[in-house]
Amino acid sequence: KQIGDYAFSVCTSLTNVSFGSGIEAIGASAFEKCISLTSITIPAAVKTIGAAAFENCTALESVSFGNTITKIKKSTFEDCEKLAEINIPDNITEIEHSAFYSCGSLKTVTGGKALKKVGASAFTDTALYLDSASWSDGQLYIGNILVKIKDGKTGAITVKDGTTIIADYAANITDISEITFPASLKIIGDSAFAACSKLEKVKLNEGLE
Repeated sequence: KQIGDYAFSVCTSLTNVSFGSGIEAIGASAFEKCISLTSITIPAAVKTIGAAAFENCTALESVSFGNTITKIKKSTFEDCEKLAEINIPDNITEIEHSAFYSCGSLKTVTGGKALKKVGASAFTDTALYLDSASWSDGQLYIGNILVKIKDGKTGAITVKDGTTIIADYAANITDISEITFPASLKIIGDSAFAACSKLEKVKLNEGLE
C-alpha cells in the first residue's frame, strides 16, 4: 500500500521504477537523490506523495501524475534540474512551497486549473523564472496564477485580467505603491504583500473569496 519515508533515498544507480497498482502513498524523501532516475509515472491509486519525495533527482526528465493526488508537497521536485515540462492535472488544488524550486530546465508549466494555493518559491529559479522574457511589467504568471512580482519593483501594479490566484509571498520585498486586482481574482495567498512598506493603495475586487 505504501512506500515508506526514505525507502530508496540515495539509490544512485536506480534508473526506473514500476509501481504496483495497489500503491496508495509515496513517503517523504522516498526517492531523494536517486540521481539516475529519468522518468516517473505515478499510478492512479496514489493519493499522497510525501515532501521531497523526488528532491535532487537530477536526471529526472518526465513526470506523469495520477488522478487522485490533490497536493504537491514542499520540495517534492526541488533541484530536479533536467525536468523541462510539467502538466498539473485538474485534481491538484495545492502546490506547496519550493515544490519545483531550482528546476533549472523547467520552462513549460501547463494545467493547474483547479489550483487554489501556490506556496512561496514554488517555481523560483526554474528556467521560466530566470528568463527575462517570461516577465511582464515585473510580474511572472503561470496560467491564471500571479507567481511573483520582482523584488524591488516600484510604483503602481495592475494584476492582469483572468488572474484567479496570487501565490504566497508573491509581492513581498517590493516597493510597490499601489495595486489593482481584476474582477477574476479569487484568492490572495499567505503573506502575499508582507513587508510592502511603501504600499499606500489597494483596489480589491468584488469576486474576492
